[in-house]
Amino acid sequence: MSVELDYAFLAQWARVNGDGTLTAVDASFLRVSGLPGSLFPMAIAGRVRFLGEPYSADLLIELEGPGASVAFSATVTADETSSYGDGRRHSLFALTTQVPIIEPGEYRVTISLDGKRARVLIFTVATRSEPD
Repeated sequence: MSVELDYAFLAQWARVNGDGTLTAVDASFLRVSGLPGSLFPMAIAGRVRFLGEPYSADLLIELEGPGASVAFSATVTADETSSYGDGRRHSLFALTTQVPIIEPGEYRVTISLDGKRARVLIFTVATRSEPD
């Protein structure tokens, strides 16, 4: 395989900056709580490492949990400016969205590259009945 997921994490918000860096806010959470029917901001971010040509891959991010299921797909490509040592290149990604709190329970974010599962990130959603 000429492509691998170097790292990935959950955050409240994330973006890829124009200078080739990644910015994240409240990264690596394990638990979210909120009122039923409310939305919580969530981002999935990471770096795809290419060990040789081709320097592109299909990225699939799937979120599954009680009462929720959604998938996002894109093609990630690394250009010449992301080269480092021995023909390696990388591509950063960030997906920021809002997820409805429908039911409490375990949620899984599965990240796949070229149809092969690369990582599963898990977090728990808890509901509360009154605003804080």
